[in-house]
Amino acid sequence: MDCFVLRLFFLAVQEAYGDQETAELFFKLHDLQVNAWGASKIGRVAQYINSTEGRLYSEFDTSLLSLTSVPVIGFWKLLPTFGGCFATTASVDLVGNRLAMEVQWTEAKRVPGLEPFSDFVVGPKVPVNTIWQMLPWNSGRKPTCSVTLKYLDNDMRIVADDFGELFVYVRPVDPQGLQPR
Repeated sequence: MDCFVLRLFFLAVQEAYGDQETAELFFKLHDLQVNAWGASKIGRVAQYINSTEGRLYSEFDTSLLSLTSVPVIGFWKLLPTFGGCFATTASVDLVGNRLAMEVQWTEAKRVPGLEPFSDFVVGPKVPVNTIWQMLPWNSGRKPTCSVTLKYLDNDMRIVADDFGELFVYVRPVDPQGLQPR
């Protein structure tokens, strides 16, 4: 899974660990946890940078337990499907050819046609920045990350992380899908 909402978080994890191998192990364990047995599926992914506000809004739609069915007579659904949109907001600043980011908060939003796992999780902003700094292994550091801008035009942006991994972002055909919900 390579959606930038999680990438923001994972880039901050990568920076906190300081080495690619430990960060990759963390990513693989996360992938096993959420994607094993088709338990999680990623849908729409969007990113929006508001340079006036100095904010990067990144979000993805996901469904949980969407593939839990039994092929007896037809397909019977074992468990209900849950889901929503997870949106992360980061401050962003262009410094030379680098986008310097600091994760601020994450929130869950409703997605039409999917019930949220719990109404409790929809709406409130989780203060990732504050929580991150309180975790003992972060030693009070903020959740920061940065990427190098390799190419930019009106329709495409290519960036690279510190280990040379490239990320390509293109404008959607429907510009309405680019705006955060």
